[in-house]
Amino acid sequence: NGFQKAGIEKVIPVQRLIKARYQDNLEFLQWMYKYGRDTYNGDPDDPTYDAIGRRQKSKGGKDYTGSKNNNRNNKRNNGKENNRSNRPISASSRNQYRSSQSQQSQRGSISSMGLNNNNKSNQRELEALKNENQQLTESRNALQLKMGSLQQEHDELSNVAKDIEVERDFYFNKVVAIEQILKKEENQDTPLLKAIYELLYQTDEEQQNNNNNNNNN
Repeated sequence: NGFQKAGIEKVIPVQRLIKARYQDNLEFLQWMYKYGRDTYNGDPDDPTYDAIGRRQKSKGGKDYTGSKNNNRNNKRNNGKENNRSNRPISASSRNQYRSSQSQQSQRGSISSMGLNNNNKSNQRELEALKNENQQLTESRNALQLKMGSLQQEHDELSNVAKDIEVERDFYFNKVVAIEQILKKEENQDTPLLKAIYELLYQTDEEQQNNNNNNNNN
């Protein structure tokens, strides 16, 4: 390769460089820069080597090699092509040319028919996708409306629950205040206090039984 021709004995870490890691590529570029500065004959800060010009000259390949053999071969090829163009065309060649033209036209018509069929199938698929997309859009809109109504209902229920909680706390505080006032009485064995305590500490089951007894009476 180019490194061996230039007498460079450095081992190129190809497997590391192809992984495109920053540190590996930076180290290799630093080595190339140092090698260029050490081996360049002129002033490294003011080089006379025109890299862009050299790359421009390399475009075109053999045109810039200066080989005389290439020029001779080009002239020979041009002469052969001119001789072939000056020869008269025979009848068999004309028939072959016409048959090839007809085959090409047939192939073109077949290919155009195939393209038309492909276009039709693509249009059908496109229409089916459009219809499916429209159905999905309608379903999404319906779900959004339903979600909006459910969210509104949820908000209303949350407000009602908050109101009920506030009302419950209010009456519970009233009951606690009444209980504290009753406990301040000196005589806790009066029939009135006993009836009030019984009413305060009455459970739901006991209250339901009392209601049933009153209804029966």
